[in-house]
Amino acid sequence: MTDHIEQSSKTVELLQQDTLKKWTQPVIDEFYTFCAKRQVLIDMNIIIGFLKLSGSKETVSQVETEYHKQQAKQIEQAHFAAITRDVVWAYKIDEKTSEKYSADLNGRIEAAHLSKVLTVRLSLSEIT
Repeated sequence: MTDHIEQSSKTVELLQQDTLKKWTQPVIDEFYTFCAKRQVLIDMNIIIGFLKLSGSKETVSQVETEYHKQQAKQIEQAHFAAITRDVVWAYKIDEKTSEKYSADLNGRIEAAHLSKVLTVRLSLSEIT
């Protein structure tokens, strides 16, 4: 039985995860919910940047993938926030009125502009 448990379980420790310090409470709550649904035990200390995941090999791998996606998203949002402090994109409604894009969309447009991308595809829901 012990051999089976050792072969089918996995523990991952991620150290020095500085971007954890930037996670908001809703992001942390969502990540805990994601882990709970997969029966993965989580030990997180955002102050020191520590994360430990324990559970079955398959579910820990799923959670670890989700963690890296969330980290990339947080880095991208921080990048967009930095961009939007300096530049504001807006669209013209009529001769006297313009409307600013949301901060997230503004960051995407400015990042594309800086990268010299000629076209940015947006859905209508992203604009309004």
